[in-house]
Amino acid sequence: MDEMMKQVPVLRLDHGNIHHIPSDKVGSENVLSLCINDKLVFTNTVSPQNLREWAAGVLLCGGHITKADQIRSIERDHNRILTTVTNPGETDHTPVAKTRLASVSPAAIFDGAAWIAQAPCYLQTGGFHAAAVMSLSGERIFLVEDIGRHNALDKALGHVLLNDIPLSDVFVIQSGRLARDMVEKAVKAGIFLLGSVSAPTAEGVEIAKTYGLALVGFIRNKRMNIYSRPESIDTGAA
Repeated sequence: MDEMMKQVPVLRLDHGNIHHIPSDKVGSENVLSLCINDKLVFTNTVSPQNLREWAAGVLLCGGHITKADQIRSIERDHNRILTTVTNPGETDHTPVAKTRLASVSPAAIFDGAAWIAQAPCYLQTGGFHAAAVMSLSGERIFLVEDIGRHNALDKALGHVLLNDIPLSDVFVIQSGRLARDMVEKAVKAGIFLLGSVSAPTAEGVEIAKTYGLALVGFIRNKRMNIYSRPESIDTGAA
């Protein structure tokens, strides 16, 4: 946890009064490159925890693998994450969400949103995104944070992959905007539902509708907007 944050001095103006704060917590950034079989494929700014999960999520959502047993190794070498995979390449993902017959209770979705609101790095700095992995029955599985919303989702999906949890049996609630690229990650992974306390974009909604992903936004104060596959939310409506 400590490596996720650093201490900096702050001059705070509060209702006209100046306060010298000698030590205030802020998020820490690391620029890391992801290599597949010694080939550089991706460079990004990532928070320095759960890097195995991040690498696995990038491999999955980037179409480089479709299953965990394609990953032979994930190692860190200074500012590089070195992965060895079998049969890497762009793959044809068939979205599981399109054919999966299941439903999620609103209570489970609200609980996922409540969980990310308790994410410790966000509470201490206000500068992190969070993603929560939930089972379809509402069990809390995994909570992860990163300074980037894409990274947080990659880490969440990577955790599911590396722990042999069927991706079609979980959903993710996260704090970032539901834009096209975020929704595409969920579709490629094959999860059932993606939700956020934030807003979608029109393109994100279109992708979700096209591939049968349940998409939920503005999960706040026991309210939510359901943008696609409403039959997947057990609202009790006829």
